[in-house]
Amino acid sequence: MIPSLAQQALKDLDGTTCYCGAEKPKGHAFCRPCYFSLPPRLRQDLYKGISAGYAEAYDEAKDFLRIETDRIKK
Repeated sequence: MIPSLAQQALKDLDGTTCYCGAEKPKGHAFCRPCYFSLPPRLRQDLYKGISAGYAEAYDEAKDFLRIETDRIKK
């Protein structure tokens, strides 16, 4: 079974490995370098509740990190 976007976002939030592979604190979306690589609007959107669009914001932030930065190995 493929997890939903919200399920995956919550699993990643509860984990200790960032999308880039670095260590991150549990309860944080990303490690510090990835978080501060995001534009202010995306950083702010990560503070939405899960029912208010957090999963979509998290997915958009991952896309940004993969496409617009060198944080994710291609």
